[in-house]
Amino acid sequence: MSFIQSKDFEGRICVLIDQSTGKMLSNGDTVKTFRGECLRLTGGRAPHKPSSEGKVWVQEPGRAFGAEYYAGVIGAQWVRLDETSEEK
Repeated sequence: MSFIQSKDFEGRICVLIDQSTGKMLSNGDTVKTFRGECLRLTGGRAPHKPSSEGKVWVQEPGRAFGAEYYAGVIGAQWVRLDETSEEK
């Protein structure tokens, strides 16, 4: 599995991390929404402007279609790759 990466509004490479653990998230990871729904992470887009938190793409198990949420809905956030403490 590969870590989820995207370029932000300044062209910097960002990675998606779990806010509670600080670990980088990967495609296929199982995540929970603040409502307790279990979803499979399929990708995302880093913030496109300074006031944005970025988006994540998820899929419900057993469903053919996906959904797009703000990163905070699954307890995640986008950070610059050079600001992460985890090994790359």
